Amino acid sequence: MVAPPEIQHEFQRALDLLGGLVRDDPLSSEYQLALARCHRSVLPVAWANDDDDLAMNAKLRSIAILQELADTAPDDPA
Repeated sequence: MVAPPEIQHEFQRALDLLGGLVRDDPLSSEYQLALARCHRSVLPVAWANDDDDLAMNAKLRSIAILQELADTAPDDPA
C-alpha cells in the first residue's frame, strides 16, 4: 500500500503551518503539542511508502518536542 502524494503534501503543509505557529509563539505548549502530534501522524504515511528515513525523522522530532515540553513544564498535563 502506498499513501497518495496528496496526503504527503497535506501533512507537509500542516507541519509547515504548525512550525510557523511555534516560531511565532515558542512558549505555547498547545502549538508544540500539536506539532509533535502532527509529526507522529506522519508515521503511517511513511510506513505505507516504505520510507524509513521519513518515519525515523518524524518519530525523533515528535519525541524531541515532547521531551522538551516535559522538561520545561513537568506539571503541565498538556
